[in-house]
Amino acid sequence: CRPVVATPDGPRATRPIAADAQAHEVSMVAGDQTGRFGPDLFRLDGRVALVTGAGGFFGRPTAIGLARAGASLFITDKDAPNLAITADLVRAEGGRCEILAGDTSEAGTIDATFAEVGRQWGGLDFLVHAVAFSDKEELAGRYLDTSQGNFAQTLLISCYSLTAILQRAEKLMDKGGAVVTLSYYG
Repeated sequence: CRPVVATPDGPRATRPIAADAQAHEVSMVAGDQTGRFGPDLFRLDGRVALVTGAGGFFGRPTAIGLARAGASLFITDKDAPNLAITADLVRAEGGRCEILAGDTSEAGTIDATFAEVGRQWGGLDFLVHAVAFSDKEELAGRYLDTSQGNFAQTLLISCYSLTAILQRAEKLMDKGGAVVTLSYYG
C-alpha cells in the first residue's frame, strides 16, 4: 500500500506502512493531532455548543447533527414551539439539551442566554449562529424598493446579532472556541 498525502506542493506518495500506522498518518494529515481516525475524528463528546435559531431551517438540522456527534447543546430561537420540537428531536438522539426561547435582536435576551449557558455548562466550545430575518413581502419585490426600516431590521437580526452574541460568547470561551454563522436570502 502506498498512500498519497496532500502537501503544499501537490500530492505525494509515501513509503509503504502498516495499516494502523497508515490510519495514523492519514489522520495527522487531516489535522487531528490525537491520532483518531474514521468516524471518531468528528466526535464532539465533552464539548458544549450554543445554536441560535435552532427552531429554523438551518438551526434544527445543525442541532440534531451536533447531538449525534456527542455535543451537549444549549439551543435558542424566537419561535418557542419550533424550539421545543428541536429539543425533543435532539433528546431523541440521546443528546443533552437546554433551551431558552427569545429574540436575539434584544440585548436582554442575549444576556439571559449567556447567563444560563454559564450557569448550566460553565463554558462554551462553539457557537452556531443560524439567525436571519427579512420581511418576506419586501423580498418579493425589487431590491431597490426595500425600505430603510426593513433594511435596518434585517441587518440588526441577521448580521449584528452575531456581533452582540460574540461579545458575550467570548467570556465563556476562555479556552478558545469556534464560530459558524449561517444565513439565508429570505
